[in-house]
Amino acid sequence: MVKLRILRVYLLATMAGALLTGCQALKPASQASVKEERAARSLFLSNISTSTAPAGTATVNEAMPDIRDESYVPAFYFNRAFDIEQSRYSQFRYAILMDVEVEQLSNEALYQYIDQWLGTPYRMGGSTRNGIDCSAFVQGLLVSVYGVSLPRVAREQKASCTPVQTDSLQEGDLVFFNTRGGVSHVGVYLHNGWFAHASTSGGVTVSHLDEAYWQRRFLGAGRPASIPAEAFNTTSGQ
Repeated sequence: MVKLRILRVYLLATMAGALLTGCQALKPASQASVKEERAARSLFLSNISTSTAPAGTATVNEAMPDIRDESYVPAFYFNRAFDIEQSRYSQFRYAILMDVEVEQLSNEALYQYIDQWLGTPYRMGGSTRNGIDCSAFVQGLLVSVYGVSLPRVAREQKASCTPVQTDSLQEGDLVFFNTRGGVSHVGVYLHNGWFAHASTSGGVTVSHLDEAYWQRRFLGAGRPASIPAEAFNTTSGQ
């Protein structure tokens, strides 16, 4: 009898804790918490390895398991409206990072390319896995993913683009910054304010336009004129 009472008290305390946590989750997010969430998302992306898995485990090139099998995944993922079995692992990671439906990331080659270079150190004038700069990363991505050749330096890349307003940005557009005077940094826009680039501090990474550093240095965006309109994902937006 005593044990039963103790169990009831424990269950009531657990339920009260869960209710308190749920109420706290309803509070509006502050600007600081939004920044912390974005930082956590970026860290999440960097900490998930895409290297070859040990024998007997799934690799990034294998299809995701069928999430409709409730015995395989938690209810949270089962209830999500994602058709994950049709997407590759890297696209699923970026969908979580950028808070978009995985079906929106239909350009598989784009996210595979970013994944292949993710974490490569920055090196001025570099264009290899030993070190690469921002304009070389963008140049390589555009030719590999879209079959489009761009000039080598950021300033000339901007000059070759058609200007685009920030509220009309689409996946594959270029974003430009003034980090050392003039047009001195470039990245490739993805979704929801996120862009891929080679930064001097972190190498190839994914950052957000609303981060204070990039917000202060943002010069504008452009769309490479030689990329066909149908090559862009028109559902990306800000």
